[in-house]
Amino acid sequence: MKKDLVFKAVLVLVIFFITYQFGVKPFMNGEAFKQRRDNTGWANGKLGKEPDVYDVVVVGEEPEGIAAALSASRLGARTLLICEGGDLGGSFAKSMCVSLNSAPGANGENLDRGIFSEIKGKLGREFSIPEYKRVLEKLIAGEKNIKLVYNAEIDLPVIKNGTITGVDVLVKGKKYVYKGMRFIDATRDGSLLELCGVPYYAGSGDINMDRVFYPVKLNFEVVGVDQELLHTALKSYRSEFVSLVEKYKFSHFNMRFNDFSIINQGESRYIIQGLEITGVNLQDRGETTAAYTMALNEAKRITDYLRTHLKAFEHVKFNRAADSLHIREKRHFRGEYTLTVNDILQNRNFPDKIAVGSNPVDGIKFISNPGNNRSFIIGKPEQFGIPLGCIVPLKINNLLMVGAKASYSSLASSSAGTTGTGVTVGESAGVAAVYSIVNTVSTRELINSGNRNMVSELKELLKKQGIFLSEFSIKNPNQSNWSYPSVKKLNSLGLIAAGQDNDYRFNTAARQEDLAYLLLNGVYRMSRNSYSLEFDAKLRPYMTSGKLTWEIAGEMLLALYGEEQVKSGAYNKACEKGLIDKLLMDKKSRNDRNGLAMEEVYHLAVGNIEKYTGKKIN
Repeated sequence: MKKDLVFKAVLVLVIFFITYQFGVKPFMNGEAFKQRRDNTGWANGKLGKEPDVYDVVVVGEEPEGIAAALSASRLGARTLLICEGGDLGGSFAKSMCVSLNSAPGANGENLDRGIFSEIKGKLGREFSIPEYKRVLEKLIAGEKNIKLVYNAEIDLPVIKNGTITGVDVLVKGKKYVYKGMRFIDATRDGSLLELCGVPYYAGSGDINMDRVFYPVKLNFEVVGVDQELLHTALKSYRSEFVSLVEKYKFSHFNMRFNDFSIINQGESRYIIQGLEITGVNLQDRGETTAAYTMALNEAKRITDYLRTHLKAFEHVKFNRAADSLHIREKRHFRGEYTLTVNDILQNRNFPDKIAVGSNPVDGIKFISNPGNNRSFIIGKPEQFGIPLGCIVPLKINNLLMVGAKASYSSLASSSAGTTGTGVTVGESAGVAAVYSIVNTVSTRELINSGNRNMVSELKELLKKQGIFLSEFSIKNPNQSNWSYPSVKKLNSLGLIAAGQDNDYRFNTAARQEDLAYLLLNGVYRMSRNSYSLEFDAKLRPYMTSGKLTWEIAGEMLLALYGEEQVKSGAYNKACEKGLIDKLLMDKKSRNDRNGLAMEEVYHLAVGNIEKYTGKKIN
């Protein structure tokens, strides 16, 4: 009897151990739980010992910078985190961003692991600003290798033979010099990168639209919400609640709700997220300030509207607005590799990847008046890798960059620059910085040395930190269509909205406006010099929903090149002039249909955009 009891007790313990070890524990913190513990202090005894030289200096307290500092410190590096503000809130706190989202991979797995999952695990999907700061402060306080400097302004970098060796910093008017082996720019706008002379462009400057930026948001706080009534409304009458919010009439055409949410801050206070302003030129400080003021007034009107129409808001008052607009995009700095839209939509797996993302590529910035919850999704990947070269800036050695400003095309940044993916890139940057010191190579040499063993070692170290870097090979099913090479070129210019389902409507009958839109916008984005009011006037008459026949397509193309009176035989004449190529002529001869399908429009548009501008679309 006793033996049976002992056996059962042992069996229970074994089952408990197995369940915890392989079920509960990995679920709690992923494999990172054990790996990070085993990896702590990896660089101990392998780094320099100069007392006044830090191993890694991180500039900026954005979430990506926090992750970079934590990962470097945990490997054993003496780390300095230079904060522009008086706490660790960064632009997240200033703009009242109180939610975190992560994107699933191709098989539903969590891609944003490591430090991001650690932070999100402590905060949850939604949180308060004080909670956010407390969690970050506690994480930093738990690392003995991190020193913090607050209220700091970068004055000048110290550069010797093309290598950054220090930064001059102003703290409350007093100047300090901080030396380091490696530096990471985690500021929102790339202040250190700019001072180091790293080339960059503003907004969508890579497609000749440097005054076009992603919409900005103003989040704001209200007080006096009846929590119980609100909970009931959201639970039992969600559709009616959403419908009522969407009926709100904005006072300006360039405002809308996008991802409207109400997030509890405690004591009947709620932050309202989702007030979006489109068409703001962030290069113009006056325009940015005016947009903030305009949005602030609108936030007060929204509060009044909610008070009038919703029982839960009957006693609500506007409390305060965020100190600053939430800005998704401002500058893009050039690096050793620039991640492209097609890298993302082709689910590209780089051998030197440091993170994996899966968010869609967003083109909403090209819509001047999008309306509530309207989207312009260029496409949605299954998942894609971000290579090390994206965080290694041109022109300066031993400096890395993280955040949406890293070397992604302006469109690719809408996917790769999201917070979850960005924090993982930041964590990888911290590890890469330490690894390069231990192996006495510059961060640039990690890429250009051609040493595959070194890249493999770095990836293994990243995996041991808990970062998801599994290998994958995922084909894009659209690439089997004959016109897909043209689609890829148009995607690089952000001209097609295929949506979350990547539906290019290849066999859909085309309208005249489909071709006119692609030609008008494609020429402008390829070459401003080729675009003029005269050019625009030639194509505007075709911005109609009428069927696009081969004859009308010929008319349009001839008009484009100055022959606007051709009303018969236009197709044949356009063929003679080489405006319609042999491939399309063969397609027409084999098909009975009189009109073009979208697949033919894509091919026709690319050929004539390149011909008219004299430039090849990459």
